[in-house]
Amino acid sequence: DLRDKVDKTNDHFGKYTCYRSLGDIYRVRNNRSQSCQWYIKALELYKKYNIKHDPTMSILRIVMQKRQSYDYEEARKYIEEARKIPSISRYKYLTNIEEAFLAFETNDTLNFNRLYALAIKQKEKYGYRYPDKEAMLEVMHLTYAGREADAVALAKERLTEFNYKHLATCILKNEKKWDLAAATFLEERKQYVKEQA
Repeated sequence: DLRDKVDKTNDHFGKYTCYRSLGDIYRVRNNRSQSCQWYIKALELYKKYNIKHDPTMSILRIVMQKRQSYDYEEARKYIEEARKIPSISRYKYLTNIEEAFLAFETNDTLNFNRLYALAIKQKEKYGYRYPDKEAMLEVMHLTYAGREADAVALAKERLTEFNYKHLATCILKNEKKWDLAAATFLEERKQYVKEQA
């Protein structure tokens, strides 16, 4: 197959493109773990051979996978990687949103509020539209604003089943409602497995 052909050559950009494409393919198939592995391989090639391409989207997809797996230390590491890339403003906007998600999940209210305000300014200035990510960001904002009913209504309407359950687990965990968080986490993992099938 293509990967075997590319692996046998010294075409580093070809390998990088192939690995990144495999990450995209597995992401579309909802195989988050496999997708993340390929993005990491692509990023390793990017660094090793100084490949001329912006890897920010691949890095942010790694961050998402690490965050959704509750591996917050690794998620932070990759956010820092994304910040080092002199990316276009659209990617900076998405990096701010992904870092805001991480701040929310780790109950870092001050950082979340700062990143939320920054993302809103960027959206107003450039008119970006990422409805799924922006819906998640707004659910988090409503939650911190104490508008729980509005947050739940928006989450049920706009979030995927997995994202809804993951967010619920994070909220319960942050509120130290351990038994409910554990029960919701089990539902979240069931949905995760279901989506991988």
